[in-house]
Amino acid sequence: MKKILKMSFVFVAVLFLGSFYINTVFAEGEITPITINLKIRSGATVFFDSLVELLPTGTTEINGHTLDARSVLSTLNKADLGDENWNISDLQYFESFGSFLLNCITSSVGNDCYDWQYAVNGETPSKGMDKEILIGGETVYVYFSPQNRITLSADTMTTSDSLLVTAEKYSFEDNTWTPATDITLGVTQPDPASSFNPPIEIMTSLTDTIGQATFTSIPVGLYDVGIRDNFGYYFPTKPLTVTTPPPSGGGGGGGSSTPEPEFSATDAINYLKSVQSADGSFGDSDMYTDWVAIAYGAGKVTDSSRDSILAYLSSNNSISSLLTDNERRAMALLSLGKNPYAWEEVNYIEAIIKEFDGTQFGDVDLVNDDIFALIPLAKTGYTEDDDTIIKTVAFIISQQQGNGSWEDSVDVTAAAIQALNSFDSVAGVSEALLKATTYLETSQNSDGGWGNISATSWAMQAENALNASWTKNGKSGIDYLAEQQTNADNDGAMLPPSETLENTIWATSYAIPAGLGKTWNDIMKSFSKPKDDSGSSRHSTKDTDEETTPTTDTETPETVSLDAQINPAIVEVSPVLRIETPVPKIKKPIATSQPTITETSETTSGLLAATAVNALQSTNSNIPQNIPLFLGIVSSIALLFALLKFFNVF
Repeated sequence: MKKILKMSFVFVAVLFLGSFYINTVFAEGEITPITINLKIRSGATVFFDSLVELLPTGTTEINGHTLDARSVLSTLNKADLGDENWNISDLQYFESFGSFLLNCITSSVGNDCYDWQYAVNGETPSKGMDKEILIGGETVYVYFSPQNRITLSADTMTTSDSLLVTAEKYSFEDNTWTPATDITLGVTQPDPASSFNPPIEIMTSLTDTIGQATFTSIPVGLYDVGIRDNFGYYFPTKPLTVTTPPPSGGGGGGGSSTPEPEFSATDAINYLKSVQSADGSFGDSDMYTDWVAIAYGAGKVTDSSRDSILAYLSSNNSISSLLTDNERRAMALLSLGKNPYAWEEVNYIEAIIKEFDGTQFGDVDLVNDDIFALIPLAKTGYTEDDDTIIKTVAFIISQQQGNGSWEDSVDVTAAAIQALNSFDSVAGVSEALLKATTYLETSQNSDGGWGNISATSWAMQAENALNASWTKNGKSGIDYLAEQQTNADNDGAMLPPSETLENTIWATSYAIPAGLGKTWNDIMKSFSKPKDDSGSSRHSTKDTDEETTPTTDTETPETVSLDAQINPAIVEVSPVLRIETPVPKIKKPIATSQPTITETSETTSGLLAATAVNALQSTNSNIPQNIPLFLGIVSSIALLFALLKFFNVF
């Protein structure tokens, strides 16, 4: 009996000690989750700031392509899957480079595209997001901004002038710009052998302690001025035109100075007339013809050339599948005094209204189509009391950036000013216009322009809409246009004969309304909404030009045409082009795959899908999970044997 009691006591003790040992071993085997601190910034707004647990080591899949599970891109995607307040809305994979390009992230700030960068522990890696591997504990910033920017004292100068270039680098931690010191700036031209080669350097200089460098005696020519990277490429760059200085007054003392050039809208219009095709079109295109129609409205052209345009518009009169085509055509008809509700049985205003989704017009990821919807609607009976107008205005304002611009673009901002100015009593418009005004005024260059003819023309129209007067270094926008027209020396055109006919028609058409001091609202005629038999407003298809308020015609300038800005296929995607250089940012080939893991989720956008195979335990432990149990059993048996011997059980 005593032996049985002894054995019972021993077994109870062994069970207690064994279970305690096993629990202790398992507890010690648990691994603390490995995390990084991820911050995502767009302008002044940090819309994500949180710890993100790294995936287990191995590989994962995004959109059917394999990449390291602990890369920055994998971790960013994991954070996206867990947060409904933002999403990666456009992630592109390039087969030829075996690499991803992060194009767009949609957040409370808007849909930001084509300028996403990242930094790890304050440093910018020289590899793409999909190749930079994390180990845990890092602080990762993903931010929407170029890393550097440059400013030129002028984009047009003579060989006797000096060019001051200022370089700045972006501080992603506090959204500020600081001088970029001791970096190489260069005046360059493309390598004629291949555009993929590093450019030919004409002049270079290091920046000083305030991020500036001065270039003198630059030869006549067209150049790019930019910041050089370690591989001899330049990014970002700004265009520069260098011409010969005007001849000085000669012959004997006290000669008079050369008179300042003057812009001639008459010469510009005469040039356009000289290049009109037999069918009445310009550049054999609806697009160029529409812009010329707006310019003709500004210049009050009433001769046979105007009649030929109308004949062409009548022969090429149909609703387009592209909203902005219909918006531009409505503007052209209004500029020529024709009713867009009923032009040859076609209703362009109805085509525009059909694209309103209850919040905005057309593509939700674009703001240009909303801006250019408001412009003709303001002249066709739509007022600040219309729900469509109120909601569209609110949407446009929601897309304004912190610096007051839309899309960091002079062109788009100037267009938005003209569109919103017609509805200035709607909530938020006054504040938005004030911010946009500051952006345009501070963006003006010392030659009076805004970088090129198109941007300058639109900025001048916005200036006129606001009854403002902007000068820089004593120069105004009209001084810039006059200089460009004079330098072109092309029968009144705004570009020299070496340029393409299409570009010359565009630039010249854009400059005419600006040079005449007219906004689009000034140019276009007004028409009321058609009414049905009950007296309520409706869309009519009858050709009744019910004009209510005559005005003049203007047109719209832009660095990229309205069509190019609105068509996603033509949107500037310089980061994608940079993939061809040796140091693309989010574009390098992905690291060699490691053992596969799995993780299955759905993204909010529906564009990304992370797949996982052979999922590992969340402990991230490399120790086989049965080892603690095995050790516990062996130890318990040994302890049992010792106790049995001690109590002389056998």
